[in-house]
Amino acid sequence: MMESPGIKAVPLLTIDRMVLSVWAPKLAINKFGASKSAEEKRKEDNLDKLNRYFCDLFENQKIEFEEGFPQGEKSVSYRYHYRFKCGVDLQFAPFYGINKRLYDLDFLKTEEEKERGYAVSVDDSEYGFRLEWNPNKNDIREMKKFLYPLRVSSLCRIETLNLFKINRIDVAIDYPVRLNPKFILADKLRKCFIAVGNDGVETVYHGARASHVFFRIYDKAKELLEKSGEDIGRDLWRVELEYKEHFKPLYGIPDGICKAFEKLRILKGITTDDLFLEMVLLSANQFGLKDILQRMPKMTRYRYKKKIESLREDIVHPSEVCRRDFKYVFEREMSKIKDAFGL
Repeated sequence: MMESPGIKAVPLLTIDRMVLSVWAPKLAINKFGASKSAEEKRKEDNLDKLNRYFCDLFENQKIEFEEGFPQGEKSVSYRYHYRFKCGVDLQFAPFYGINKRLYDLDFLKTEEEKERGYAVSVDDSEYGFRLEWNPNKNDIREMKKFLYPLRVSSLCRIETLNLFKINRIDVAIDYPVRLNPKFILADKLRKCFIAVGNDGVETVYHGARASHVFFRIYDKAKELLEKSGEDIGRDLWRVELEYKEHFKPLYGIPDGICKAFEKLRILKGITTDDLFLEMVLLSANQFGLKDILQRMPKMTRYRYKKKIESLREDIVHPSEVCRRDFKYVFEREMSKIKDAFGL
């Protein structure tokens, strides 16, 4: 699909995944304490009470769970893990606490602690359970008959948005044109992975998967065809950001989300017979454009630097789309969250 000259494709921004932690210290307990204090025993009772509540929901079919999923079993980080038919994933009772550094000399007992200058204390995470879902496919309001009673129960008592924390949010921007992943560069992201298929470069990943900023650029139309058999009959390419910097929505939207998109340099719509130029851009994804240009002879470097600078970006940049649309899309999803909790 080609655009008319001078006309920019209208991209669509959506939230493709959200991970929400909820402040509920009565449901938080880690596995580090050797002895069972009275407070820990009370927490254990609360966890058993909530788990029995889930079992009752399951047995009486008051809420639909996903079939075939091992409901109530532990996950990597949580003691209990449930998955609902509406597509929402819920985990509670985190195994791992929060590491805190203690610099007071009274806490430095071992030689190792004295040498490094601090001791480590592990406290329970006060965010006792987390929800994960895809707002593109799932509606968190379908969980209201479970989340509202939990919110007003003695286990949570959630009265304000300040008790919510976003652990991860995936922002997807879909372009109804063909993008060439080879011509999408990322500044200041050290890692790049390229997936090559029968049609050449199909997907490009920028950044480390575990880092706060991670990009995927891929053919969404092809994914829909392969996964669900849906042929949309047109080009659809997705630029997707995984943003894992924790933030509280009560304090506003962090500017880091839109700034992350500014790292991308998109050179779309380029047709050239210069094979060497394509190899330069492909290598730039892996090693950085500056590093590749510095390896060239002076005159060659100057010529290709001019060529690259002249490549016209003829789509709306993802950072512009983010600044234009993200606030509205995010606030709309937050209103659904508030409704689900009855706030």
